[in-house]
Amino acid sequence: IMPRTSSVAKQHFTLVKCYLTWTARLCLLQFNYLAFQNSAMVLFALLLLHLIILPTAARECTPMAETNIFKRPNFCKPFLPYSDTISTNIFGPPSEEVKLRLLDTYKNIPCKNIAKFVICTLFYPACFPNFEQQVLYPCIENCQEAVAHCSPTLIKLGYAWPEELKCEKHNLKSNATKHTSLIDGEQLCLNMPEAFRNNDPLPTPAPPEPPKPGCPKPIRTHAGLGYNFRNVKNCGKPCDLQLEKSYYDFLHYWIGAWSGLCCIATIITVATFLLDMDRFRYPERPIIFIAGCYILISACYLLGFIFGNKHSCSSSDNLYQNHTLKVVIHGEKHVACTLMFVALYFFTMASNIWWVVLSITWFLSAGLKWGHEAIEAKSMMFHAFAWAVPSVQTIAVVFVGAIDGDELSGTCYTGLSNPVHMQLFVLIPTAAYLAIGVFFLLAGFVALCKIRTIIKDSGTKTKKLEMLMIRIGIFSIFYLIPACGLLACHMYELRYRDKINDSWFSKICGTNLALKRSEECVPVQIDESFTAPNFNVLLARYFTSLVVGITSGFWIWSHKTIIAWHNALIRVFCCQNPARFEENHAQNMHKLKHPPMMTPAYV
Repeated sequence: IMPRTSSVAKQHFTLVKCYLTWTARLCLLQFNYLAFQNSAMVLFALLLLHLIILPTAARECTPMAETNIFKRPNFCKPFLPYSDTISTNIFGPPSEEVKLRLLDTYKNIPCKNIAKFVICTLFYPACFPNFEQQVLYPCIENCQEAVAHCSPTLIKLGYAWPEELKCEKHNLKSNATKHTSLIDGEQLCLNMPEAFRNNDPLPTPAPPEPPKPGCPKPIRTHAGLGYNFRNVKNCGKPCDLQLEKSYYDFLHYWIGAWSGLCCIATIITVATFLLDMDRFRYPERPIIFIAGCYILISACYLLGFIFGNKHSCSSSDNLYQNHTLKVVIHGEKHVACTLMFVALYFFTMASNIWWVVLSITWFLSAGLKWGHEAIEAKSMMFHAFAWAVPSVQTIAVVFVGAIDGDELSGTCYTGLSNPVHMQLFVLIPTAAYLAIGVFFLLAGFVALCKIRTIIKDSGTKTKKLEMLMIRIGIFSIFYLIPACGLLACHMYELRYRDKINDSWFSKICGTNLALKRSEECVPVQIDESFTAPNFNVLLARYFTSLVVGITSGFWIWSHKTIIAWHNALIRVFCCQNPARFEENHAQNMHKLKHPPMMTPAYV
């Protein structure tokens, strides 16, 4: 920085300059009044006077002591060897809080002091009030040196030189221009003093701390509602911004199609059971209750398909009601969302427990040789277990207020915004139910294999037993693969949720008009592979949530189902005697199994 003249000389020079300036201005006004009576010329003269006054009035120096930069601990203090700055710098007029937050973002850049000097002097340039508010920014050579030193190190850490601090974006001056004083009217630049330079070899740099996220005004919520987005309290997750519209539309119809098929398949399964209840006895009767659970599960998704995210997103909890941006619902205050959560979560957990009951009854039948009557005698205990445990789980979630809207499906569930809730209320119970079911299922299969060996050695046919084992195996595969797939989808989203939220939110901060005008949209390093949720994982999650209901109908796929439905229809429409139909059907089946022998044409 060029040395200043003495304070007395500065004052004398300022007084003389002001006297000459105002004398010239008064003369100009008098000349305009006498020589030009035309109003247009007078206006031109006033405009010229305004342009003369403007440069000195536009920029006002502010003492450093009045800024927050010197009121808080900050790494910039040693690099600002001057007492005044300006409130409006090359980045525009952001508040002091925003400046400090940006400085916190860059304070741990593992580079030499030249980088810190450039950053600090760009944010807080020097201002000299005694020389017509002369403002000094860092020299372009210093900026280029900082970029050259820091860029390779930052690239190794997966970062890049901040976009706001790129040298070519700002009209920085060169220190090659020779200046003899600060009063020659030319724009100078700040050259880093040698005392600040640190030429020692750089130690192994540590990764810089991530910037502290803020919450833009459009998505701020009232306190006490439990909202938390990107570890910022009282901040809601913006709705309708996770995916592009084409992806939203495809996912919307994807969920609608599978929920419709699931609803139809499960209704047919339960209706078939009601037509002939004696046909579905234990140990396979829990399959019917699994299908019944999926009727309600698919109904929730169908409601989400019909109403969109009307019940999973809302703006009523927003702190600033003048903003139209909706946030994803959190908590139990919204009745429609809470009711949808209760139905979806309760019957999802109940279906998992009925799977456990199914595997236990198979084990009792195959391993311990229990008969249908003995197992059915325990049915009240099975029902108490299958309905009471999900009730306790559901009440616990509502009590904690861990209900989250799902803007993609239009439903409400738990654990979508809080990883602890996801682990406690979804992952751990689901994994436990699957593990218990698989244990008893394998034990039952081992017992069936032993029984098959004994029967086969005795010379008895084992076809019916083998068919039972095949049907049990196929249904188990149809249930286990989707259930494990859904569990894997939840685990994937849990692992990458924070990274996805940070990346896609930083991306929309620069594109969404309602958000990018907010000072709290602090840019962070974006991982391009996580700027949106993995679309294939989303498709798999909703598919595996519904396909079990469709495959539950596998157990009723037989000619007995056709007979049961035909009998029901003819009872309704009185078309034919049901007993006569069963007799004819039995005769036809016998003919198919035992066709008549062909006799030779000539004997």
